Amino acid sequence: MRNALIGIFIGVVIASAGFKIVEMRRTASAKPVVGDAAAVAASSRAELETAKATITELRRKNDELERRLQSAAAGAGSPATGGGRTAGGGGRTTPSWKPIAAQLVALKDKLKGREFGQWPAEAKMLELDLIAMVRSISADGLTLDETVRMPDGLPSLLIEALALADPPPTAEQQAQFARILEAARGKWKEFLDTRESLSAFEQRLRMPDLTDATWGALHAALTPAQAEFAKSLSLFDGGGDDDGGGPQKWVEGPREKVTQALMATWSESLKLEPFQAEGLRPVVEDYMKKFQAMQNGFWERRRKGEEVPRREEYEAQVRLMMETQRQISGVGQLTEAQAKALKEWSTVYGCNVHEQDGK
Repeated sequence: MRNALIGIFIGVVIASAGFKIVEMRRTASAKPVVGDAAAVAASSRAELETAKATITELRRKNDELERRLQSAAAGAGSPATGGGRTAGGGGRTTPSWKPIAAQLVALKDKLKGREFGQWPAEAKMLELDLIAMVRSISADGLTLDETVRMPDGLPSLLIEALALADPPPTAEQQAQFARILEAARGKWKEFLDTRESLSAFEQRLRMPDLTDATWGALHAALTPAQAEFAKSLSLFDGGGDDDGGGPQKWVEGPREKVTQALMATWSESLKLEPFQAEGLRPVVEDYMKKFQAMQNGFWERRRKGEEVPRREEYEAQVRLMMETQRQISGVGQLTEAQAKALKEWSTVYGCNVHEQDGK
């Protein structure tokens, strides 16, 4: 449901396409060469060129979006669901989701079964409008993850879309939706007012609880037919397995290569001096050991047929990053700027060590 829109942002989509290129290379290198080696190599090159062309198109679309952001940010249109509320509890009035809801409902059959970024040509303008809307709301000082999850984000879009269903929500339901959003805005205001005291990872763990309460209340207010209608709208078909969003990176290779890559990346992100960076090795090695054990545990549960919720896995990864964060705070004497960077550190890392390639 909410996760479907995390990929709404062009930068994330471009990064995803880049990971696909890496995955193509990994897959190609892992496959046995059957038949003409030159033909196999040519096929792999063609796949890579296709992926690169996809990135080029996404960048072009991003440029097109930037040209439209000025008008989108002006917020033309009626106030958003809830009667002219302001994004994040303050600032200017949130523009209306109504035009986007109308496009989404009109195109729902063509979007069925497709992830965002893989929508047909007819939905390109809808994609741009969605991105522009979210970027417009986030200009009020919200992160993109917060914008998607807050009451004036996807919940309001769903309510506007439901108004176009046949039959639409009753007056009693509409009043109930308004109460749900109002209560959610209060909870979000509490969160936004206190988030400066939280690290980025702590904020990520808090957001799913906020969104689960809102979505749970909204779905409890729907009839079975309305729930099916919501599920048919592509953006709301991901179930309730929400995580906290945010950047995620994956590193793999021989053990020493992964160790060096993480030490270099973390040192750069946290602005560490060379003597501090070298002190990261035991921290990185401990993280790698615990991450692999955690992943093996999830893999073993899945092997036995258990469904492991994405949120459970994600929260375990974030908590491991928080433990690692605390360890890094003791590496050398951090400057004020380094301590600030550590508090704002938000990337969740994953790793896979190829033991057969070396230790």
